Amino acid sequence: MVTSSQDEVGELVHAINQTSDHLRHTIQNVSHAAGEVSSRSEELTQASDEVKEGSVQVAVTMEELARGADTQANIAHDLDQVMEDFIIKMEQANEAGEQVAHASNEVLEMTSKGRHFMESSIQQMSSIHSLVKESVEKVQGFDKQSQEVSKLVDVIQSIAQQTNLLALNAEIEAARAGEHGKGFAVVADEVRKLAEQVSESVTDITTIVGNIQNEAKGMVHSLETGYRQVEEGSNQIKVTGETFEQINEAVTTTVEKIGRVSRRLASMSENSKGMNASIETIVSVSEQAAAGAEQTSASVQQTATSVEEIAESAHSLSLLAEQLYHQVSKFKL
Repeated sequence: MVTSSQDEVGELVHAINQTSDHLRHTIQNVSHAAGEVSSRSEELTQASDEVKEGSVQVAVTMEELARGADTQANIAHDLDQVMEDFIIKMEQANEAGEQVAHASNEVLEMTSKGRHFMESSIQQMSSIHSLVKESVEKVQGFDKQSQEVSKLVDVIQSIAQQTNLLALNAEIEAARAGEHGKGFAVVADEVRKLAEQVSESVTDITTIVGNIQNEAKGMVHSLETGYRQVEEGSNQIKVTGETFEQINEAVTTTVEKIGRVSRRLASMSENSKGMNASIETIVSVSEQAAAGAEQTSASVQQTATSVEEIAESAHSLSLLAEQLYHQVSKFKL
């Protein structure tokens, strides 16, 4: 309004004009602010929606991570149980290996003693073999000597028979000589008697020598049989000794291998204990990670809820700003 009056009406008009200017300026500011609020609210709404979508995606991912961490923790726990059972079995295997090693050492000691006994038996059998061989040779020599004695006895028997025959002839000749031959007849009779005694003794000797020869032949046969048996036994015991030697070598090799296996089992048992400690650490870390993932998932879900509330508030604010803008736009400036 335009007026040139200086009275109260003029002052009122002037005041109204000032108020109108202030109101127009205020409405312009409010309209501008409402536009800015509406624009920023839309941007906030869009950003909130994006954050909401991201939060939902993060929440889903964290839930998957939480489930994965929980599964990993369960697997690690199962692995820990398996490792504990494995350690128990390894310790049992180690104990069994030690027992086998101890038993193998005892077997080795026994085979060593057996080998020494076999060596001693071989030496004894060799000595017996030599003695039996020597006895066979001596008995064979005795048999030969008895045969020589038998020959000599035959010679003596022949001489005794000839002597007896000569004595008979001498007695006959002494009888022919009469008184002159009596002394010679006595001598011839004594010679004949002596020849008969020699013949009887030779017969006895022949019988004894025959018995000795028979006994000697039996002894030779027995000794030869024993000699063959001793020789076979000696050969067999040599083979047995060689077998014992091979067994001793095989057992020695086996004991060495068992010792290496036992040491490896002991090392594996110690390594398994270290692995079990590491797995227990993994179980603990996995459980902590699972718990942390669950907490993070819960926090992300809470954040998503808060962002959703902010988005709703921003949307409401945008609506109010639009309503305010429409209301302000009704004023004609």
